[in-house]
Amino acid sequence: MPGNSRPLAMLFLFVSFVGCAHLSPSPMASRLASQPAESREHVYVIFVESPADLGQWGGLPQLSEYFRKCGLCQSYYFNPYVEGMDGKYLAAFVRRIRQDPKARVMLVGWSFGSIISLDAIHELAESRTCIDTMVYLDSWSLKLIGGEAQPNNVGRTVLVYRSHNEFPDGFPCPVKHTVDVCRHLNLPMAPHTVDVLFAEATRLASSVQKTDVPYLPEMATFSEPTL
Repeated sequence: MPGNSRPLAMLFLFVSFVGCAHLSPSPMASRLASQPAESREHVYVIFVESPADLGQWGGLPQLSEYFRKCGLCQSYYFNPYVEGMDGKYLAAFVRRIRQDPKARVMLVGWSFGSIISLDAIHELAESRTCIDTMVYLDSWSLKLIGGEAQPNNVGRTVLVYRSHNEFPDGFPCPVKHTVDVCRHLNLPMAPHTVDVLFAEATRLASSVQKTDVPYLPEMATFSEPTL
């Protein structure tokens, strides 16, 4: 599913240019920080920016930095204007991460960044490279592309959407979270969203302690996280 199949004319649909949010400390951050450092160092969280969010109003750079300050040194901000719009660039980054045999990988796709993430997932499926957790943040575009399901090289799918924005179809048994905010741009840094992201990262850090080999699912499995 090549990235250049997505018409750039869709970009303007995904950003409201008012109502930027403020990042508040998350009580869930202490759970991640309490995980052993040797576990946290194998958890890679990649925040995939939306090309439509030209001013970074959603706050993904701040989120990535906050995760680093809370003890997750492998927190990355993926800017498609710098790194590349096509999912193949993100897929190549994930393949480099997978050179760490204990790596746990979580992608966080924000708005149109979800499409870049999904393109990367399809690219990775061709080489049977897996993503442990994929988090989609309030992406309208997932509904507009016709409900295309991601392949089964994703262990866990998490949908975080505003209460009045319907969840997309095409994902088997996703974990769903509803966030009570009105504006699209407020969702990434909303307290409940940040709590979910820390809970998912903590879940992966905890899994590092349980096995010496990477988690490489052949079929997606899901369970509801406890916040």
